[in-house]
Amino acid sequence: MATLPKSLVQRRTNSLDSERESFEKSQAISIQKAINTVEGSVKEKHVRFILIGTHHERGPYTFWEFAMRLPVQENPILAWKFCYVVHKLLREGHDKCIPVSFRYMNKFADLGRLWGLLNEGYGRLIELYCALILQKLKFHARYQGIPGTLVLADEQLLAVSEGDVNVFFQFACDIFDYMEKVLSLQAAVFGSLDMARANSMTNSGQCRLAPLICCIQDSSQLYDFAVKVLFHLHARLPADTLQGHRDRFMAQFRQLRGFYANCANLQYFKTLVQVPSLPPSPPNLLKASELNSHVRPVVVLPPQPVEAAEVAEDLIDTSSPVNQMPDSSMAGAGSPPPPPRNSSVDHELGQRKDAIIEQLLKELEVARMEAQRVRLEDDTVAMELRLQQATLEGQLRAEQNNVRQLQGQLAARLESHQVSAVMQDQLEQLEKKCKSSDDKFLKMKGIYTKLREEHIRLLRAKAELEKKLQQEHKKAEEEKLTEPESILSSRSGLLLAGIMEAVVDGAVSELDIPPSQDRFLQNAEMAETTLKSLRRAEGTEEEAQLQATCFALVHQIFQLLQSAKANAHHCPSVEAGHEIITRARTVGLNSIELFKRLRIGEVDTSACLASLRELVTCIESQRLKDEQKNQAEDIGHLLSEELAQMDQAIADATKRISEIFAKSRGSDEGVKLEVNSRILGACQLLMGAVTTLVKAARHLQEEIGGFSKEFYTKNHRWTEGLISAAKVVGIAANLLVDAADRCVSGDAKMEELIVASQEISAATAQLLVASKVKADRQSTRLAALGAASKAVMENTANVVATVKSCRQQVDESQDKIEGLSLHQAKRREMELQLHVLELETELEKERLRLGALRRRNYHE
Repeated sequence: MATLPKSLVQRRTNSLDSERESFEKSQAISIQKAINTVEGSVKEKHVRFILIGTHHERGPYTFWEFAMRLPVQENPILAWKFCYVVHKLLREGHDKCIPVSFRYMNKFADLGRLWGLLNEGYGRLIELYCALILQKLKFHARYQGIPGTLVLADEQLLAVSEGDVNVFFQFACDIFDYMEKVLSLQAAVFGSLDMARANSMTNSGQCRLAPLICCIQDSSQLYDFAVKVLFHLHARLPADTLQGHRDRFMAQFRQLRGFYANCANLQYFKTLVQVPSLPPSPPNLLKASELNSHVRPVVVLPPQPVEAAEVAEDLIDTSSPVNQMPDSSMAGAGSPPPPPRNSSVDHELGQRKDAIIEQLLKELEVARMEAQRVRLEDDTVAMELRLQQATLEGQLRAEQNNVRQLQGQLAARLESHQVSAVMQDQLEQLEKKCKSSDDKFLKMKGIYTKLREEHIRLLRAKAELEKKLQQEHKKAEEEKLTEPESILSSRSGLLLAGIMEAVVDGAVSELDIPPSQDRFLQNAEMAETTLKSLRRAEGTEEEAQLQATCFALVHQIFQLLQSAKANAHHCPSVEAGHEIITRARTVGLNSIELFKRLRIGEVDTSACLASLRELVTCIESQRLKDEQKNQAEDIGHLLSEELAQMDQAIADATKRISEIFAKSRGSDEGVKLEVNSRILGACQLLMGAVTTLVKAARHLQEEIGGFSKEFYTKNHRWTEGLISAAKVVGIAANLLVDAADRCVSGDAKMEELIVASQEISAATAQLLVASKVKADRQSTRLAALGAASKAVMENTANVVATVKSCRQQVDESQDKIEGLSLHQAKRREMELQLHVLELETELEKERLRLGALRRRNYHE
């Protein structure tokens, strides 16, 4: 067998390399034109060239070689179009596009996480699109028999389960997961558009809406899969087991129907895709016969002619001079070469043979690619015809369903007409029943009226009988009282002698007891107890016990009246003493009335007890007033002390700031001296304003009450508020000085000084409000106090502004490293290293604390 010359093999290799280079160049141009940073829809011409390239080299190798170099992490438009082209590649590219793309799943995961951090614009959309592509790759990795277009015949769909219902159950879950990613992406895209859909025809809107065509194609097939798989599962599993699947299907059906409705309303999709429509209600999965009426939604794309000239231009470089070989060369290719004459002629003939062979090889390759292109066009046309046929079949089934629905509606209307006649008869029967019920009600009402009148008559008769019975009882009691009159007369003498003896003994015992309110309350309690004992003793027949109780009561009433008289004489006001005497006189009169009734055998202690309690209440109220007076006097003294302490605290704070200022001038230099001088100067101004405010407040207090105890006694609540405000001002002044000292020495941050200045401003505001409560609105001292308060607020703002300015100045001085000397730069480096070590140590401690907390939560 003859072999080709070495030069011919090398020329052929060079020709293939040039063709490969031309192919890669055309693919790179198509990828760059399809995936660019211009916000607009991707041209289908460039995407089609990329897809044809995958069929040409039987895989997406060239695409991924160039796509991995794209800066998709830098531009959101580039990343969005990259996801769209990959989606088209997985759907319509070569069969090896999906398995080859498995190795790039991590890239989409990282890309989604990266753009997911951007909540605005395309960030969320890119995250969801990457999640959709990942889900599609996982779906095809698990079910490798399903093509990228998701187009399967019914027998192929049933073959996925491999005869195992568990596989079909998991297959349904994967379908739902895939559908959720599609619906999430479309919801985010429509959510990012204008509600009026006015931007659907703009470049920005078309850039976002273009990928939804692939989503419509995927979702239509997934919906068809879901319906058929669920009907198959319901035929083999109980309905309760599939409740979760039914719930997910119902929710996705509503979302998918809304998705198709939104797309159908947009002008952009009307020229690019025929959006399918879903029935108004989902199929009843519990009814197996519903599967026969299921219509698969078909997505129809308008035919897009393939531009052969552009394909050939992009895939093959036809500018080679070999293609322009004259016909004489071609004619000479068929005849045998003449016998060699000399070496120059042989060399020329060899070159001509090589050129002819190379030209024939190129023409053969062009013919092969043209045949492949024609085959692809035929496959595309055949697929479109099959889709149109399926669409027509779906429309036919839809029309048949409409006919069946119309027949059902007609039957329902006939049935409703019959039901209305039955309801009319029932209505007439109900009217008759209502009429009979009204008659019965009128009869019952008459009977009730008669019974009511009889009941009233019986009640009146009962009242008359009870009245007569009471009269008889009263007569019987009067007869009983007339019998023991002799016994009562004998008792009265004994009671009188005992009462006189008790009065004398009480007067003698009271000689050595000083009058007091506590003594009075003790006597009142004993008298009340004796009155209650007297009521109980009256029910017994022992005369000795009754006599002893009466003697004790007389003695206690006498002591009570004497104690009340003494308390009345010691009252600070005449009105209070007069009221106590009046209450005591009422107690004495009620006691006399009680003893009179005892002579006739009646015991009624209620009036005596009531007057006694009123007297006790009066004494207790007077006692409370005395205590409040003493407390108010203490409050006035406390106010004077607090105001003096506040003045001393402010003076000490002012003095300390001056000392700190002097110390800073002697020890600091450069930027630190300037910063400390500005801060301490602002603090001195603030303390001066606070001193002025305190003096104005004191002058206003002198005008209001003159520091008189009577005024503070009358307004003790206001005085307590003023004391609290004075305390807060003194504490805030000390806090400001401490913060300034720590800030100058470098032990605290400047923000602490801001907080301290705001705290003293709030304290002076509290003092201002407390002072203005009782002041005259037209007072000049009140106006001076208001001006001093404004000065405090302005100086507080000055302190805050000065601290912020100094902070910025310090930061700028620390950040400037150009003008530092070697010593200063080295010192700055050591300080930064120390700060880094401190932060690392603190970070390690916080990590240990976090770990301990997590362990604790885990054990709990």
